[in-house]
Amino acid sequence: MVLGVSPTFRWDLGETQVALSFLRESEARMLIRERPSNSGDTHAASSQLLQIFFVSRISVTIMEQRHPITRPRFRHFATMSEWLRFRRFRFLEKMVRKQILKEIRPVQFAHPESPGKLFLRPGTADFGIFWEIFIDRFYNALLRYPPGNLASEVRLIVDLGGNCGLFTRFAILHYPQAHIVTVEPDTANLDVCRMNVQASGNGDAVKLIRACAAAKNGQASLYRIGRLTSGYSMVDASEGAESIDTLTVPEILMRAGFDSEIDIMKCDIEGAEREVFANCREWIGRVRCLTIELHPPYNVEAFVRDLIDNGARLRIVDRRDGDLSSMLTLCRD
Repeated sequence: MVLGVSPTFRWDLGETQVALSFLRESEARMLIRERPSNSGDTHAASSQLLQIFFVSRISVTIMEQRHPITRPRFRHFATMSEWLRFRRFRFLEKMVRKQILKEIRPVQFAHPESPGKLFLRPGTADFGIFWEIFIDRFYNALLRYPPGNLASEVRLIVDLGGNCGLFTRFAILHYPQAHIVTVEPDTANLDVCRMNVQASGNGDAVKLIRACAAAKNGQASLYRIGRLTSGYSMVDASEGAESIDTLTVPEILMRAGFDSEIDIMKCDIEGAEREVFANCREWIGRVRCLTIELHPPYNVEAFVRDLIDNGARLRIVDRRDGDLSSMLTLCRD
């Protein structure tokens, strides 16, 4: 119990005393202001919540010492600060999902598997992408086969569909000497991607391009569903809609200032891979290693057939089949 707050006071979302300690003051005040009121003295309830928040923050400040944590609850975290940042982020996700907080903005995220400071948006696909890359290790097959198993041999990485920049951070972590070209069409995603690149300490190695990877150069519009930060698709440019450049892989490389082999290419472009790889003869021979997510109706058989038709010399070394997509890693023979 904190400061003798009445045990009869209950907030319908629960975990109030613990959860509020994870937030900054501005976030706590916003949450309290937007809290659904179902009865009683709203002012008194809000005062109690603020009291809980401030006392909790004092307690957290005392606990936030930079020393190893040995209690079982925290054993996977190096410091109390890491655990608190992780819990704060997960709590904010709950608030966004319940539409208590309507603003989706990046917050600093911490997890034992994360490479330093990251920025993710609560209630979006960001945490799922983090989990795929750093917990489930979807891309770790790159580290087992050439050229990815020798960091010194990886000089150029192309990330098609960069989203919030977590694969780019994965690439910076494992290939610190490489140049990275990240292509992402969505402005909000690109802003978060830029924050994550700058937080890596190696931002000069990354070139960010706002565009859609496509089979031909031109213009298109993005089709979105609500506030989703992933899963949007490219459609023909329409009058009045926001237009964006569509770029071929050779055009992307030219704009980034590279004319060399692509040591690693990552492709997750929400269905546009079908048109990109249907006519890739001009550049596919420059790719040494490719990791790609395939979205229906484009399947593994059709993709392999396109590679053969375009003269690619790549073989599948790792495959993950999910309910809605397949992920492949291919390396040059």
